[in-house]
Amino acid sequence: NNKMQEVNRREKKILFEAPACGVSERLVNEAHFDLLKHYAEKKEWEDYEKLINQLSSRGSNLPHMIAPLFTLYKNLKNKRGDEFRSRILKAFAQIQGKKQTLPMDGLDIVAHFSLIDLEKELEVFSQMELKFPENIFNDLLKKKFKQLDKITTQVIEIQKIGSGQGVVRSYMYLIESYQKFVREVRAFVPPEKPEAYVKSFQTNMKKITEPILAQSQKFITEAKGKIKNNKILSYDNAWFISPVRLPIKL
Repeated sequence: NNKMQEVNRREKKILFEAPACGVSERLVNEAHFDLLKHYAEKKEWEDYEKLINQLSSRGSNLPHMIAPLFTLYKNLKNKRGDEFRSRILKAFAQIQGKKQTLPMDGLDIVAHFSLIDLEKELEVFSQMELKFPENIFNDLLKKKFKQLDKITTQVIEIQKIGSGQGVVRSYMYLIESYQKFVREVRAFVPPEKPEAYVKSFQTNMKKITEPILAQSQKFITEAKGKIKNNKILSYDNAWFISPVRLPIKL
């Protein structure tokens, strides 16, 4: 504690005397970031946020503000979570506009929020339970196809962020949704129908879902390629080598 207090006093002294002493801008900036770490360790969030605001005014610092803003998001989530999420996404848009390079931890943070949005759409998809009569079934099937398209579009956008974690997790969600859809449709048995009707119905459903299953397997190949070529390290990598992943055969 005494050592940290001494570091804190030294850094504040540098920051206070810097303009008069001609201290380099780089050194002042480094001292600011060290002070930021100190505030986080002490959970002095008011000072932490003030310093973030000060540092953010310098354009070159913007790519390094995503992680500190996420720290605020996590610690003040209940009161101001939406505010910090908005600031992070706005900063990301500005970074992209200026064609600046965002550190990987920043990309993972942006992807984290996109994955939360994706999970909401996956929940909508899973709650669309197929049922008869036939006209209701067909309507629900169309809605599920439409929702699957929406999920696919969101995954494509997440891939564009450039986060390794986002790439792997979004592929996992996408493949799961495709294959769960195939299982659900193929397992459906129309109630109170003759055996011949059921057999014809399930044959048609298998044909309808073959392209979905085939596409899911293409996604698996794509994901493995990206993991290997980009040397992505993620806990979700193990999912792609699990035999449980492919319970359905073409």
